[in-house]
Amino acid sequence: MKQLFYTISYLKNAWGNNLIKVFTLTLGLAIGLILFVRISFDLSYDKFLPDAENIYQVQMIYTTGVGTETSHSTEQCYSFQPIAPTMPLEIPGVVAGTSTTGNGERVIFEGENRYTVKAILADTMFFKTLPFKILSGDDMGLKTGGNVFLSESLSRRIFKGEDPIGKVLFNDKKQKSALTVVGTFEDVPENSHLDFDIIYSIANNSRNSWNGGDGYVGYVRLQANADLKEINEKALPAMLERHMDRESMKKDGYMFDCYLKPVTTLHTDNKETKLTLLVLSILATLILVSVSLNYVMMSISSLATRARTMAIYKSNGASSGNIFMMNLSETVILILISLVCTVLLILAGEDWITELTGVTLGSLFAGRQLFVSLGLVLLVVLLSGGVPARIFSAIPVTQAFRFYNYSKRGWKQGLLGVQIACAAFMLMFLGVILMQYNRILDKDMGYQPDNLAFCQLDSIPNARQEM
Repeated sequence: MKQLFYTISYLKNAWGNNLIKVFTLTLGLAIGLILFVRISFDLSYDKFLPDAENIYQVQMIYTTGVGTETSHSTEQCYSFQPIAPTMPLEIPGVVAGTSTTGNGERVIFEGENRYTVKAILADTMFFKTLPFKILSGDDMGLKTGGNVFLSESLSRRIFKGEDPIGKVLFNDKKQKSALTVVGTFEDVPENSHLDFDIIYSIANNSRNSWNGGDGYVGYVRLQANADLKEINEKALPAMLERHMDRESMKKDGYMFDCYLKPVTTLHTDNKETKLTLLVLSILATLILVSVSLNYVMMSISSLATRARTMAIYKSNGASSGNIFMMNLSETVILILISLVCTVLLILAGEDWITELTGVTLGSLFAGRQLFVSLGLVLLVVLLSGGVPARIFSAIPVTQAFRFYNYSKRGWKQGLLGVQIACAAFMLMFLGVILMQYNRILDKDMGYQPDNLAFCQLDSIPNARQEM
């Protein structure tokens, strides 16, 4: 208790210096935490799915110029519709398979009310392969064309909390194309490569062909002990041989091959994403290190004036451990105050942060991202508080009776040099980003964009589009 009393007394007396510490810690924590949780958010993509480590997306490799020196292969996520659904029937270790196709943003109607939705088309195996939680209804409802599943939020938005099962929606304002709601599912989180809030039955839009119509995205779920290498190198090519005339394809100079890719790597296994995460990691680390070093420098700068006080504490029975904990508790209190200010600052800039990161605060600071935030705060406490506390606790009792001169100039200059280098790098890096951003905004696109407008015509019949 005495240690806490002395700590609070010092903080009250040195309020000016501590105010500067709180200000720098608040800015550093706010920026550093936002960057690190954004990195953690990217690394968590699709891991919310139950059994996510056993779910794979079918990747297709399309090769042209087969048998020539100009042979060229292109990899894409689109495949033929029957590939994924056939795999559970012919390949041991494959539990379920489904093919989906995107329908993008479209408009649906409930009476006179109009709603913009994000749609995909799927079959009855969708929820067995990608286990999004079904809240009501039966996935077999997707067997019939014209049936739809709604997300929880979309159902609540349209039907105001009423049971949506059996309710009728329409694809068009004239209410000629009816949609029957057969179920609801839990909202798709933001850290998913899929983005939809309504699922149409694919029954009337399936193109069950092994030789064309590659606008489908296939998914399969494997058993936990399945041999992925065996499936990719032997079982899957053998299945394609059984269903495709591959010899005719080779004669015509092209070829289709497939392999399975984990859904948990779809977002991060991308050159641009990897580079972005690397840059953000470097920037966030430098910010937190600079803030911590700044705190250490400010604490050490008061060493000459506080050395005698620490020595007197020891003369009155305080151990080195007591002094260490007393100084560490100062850091903890200041960081807790800074953390409160950080939370208020983040809440005040919620709209700006959401626009900058592309993720809402609720998703950004949820799940494991919250634990990452707490871990970073603990790291800052140890780095910022541990070094000064160790130095203060090492002050001998004899310094109570003489002036304490803690020079070690080289050590302090080295610490200051690291801090200046971090700050200089960040300023140069941010300056380059700003110049690139302005370059993109001001670049001449070669046409006059004034009075140009854009709209999608997905829900408008072809006859009307041509008018």
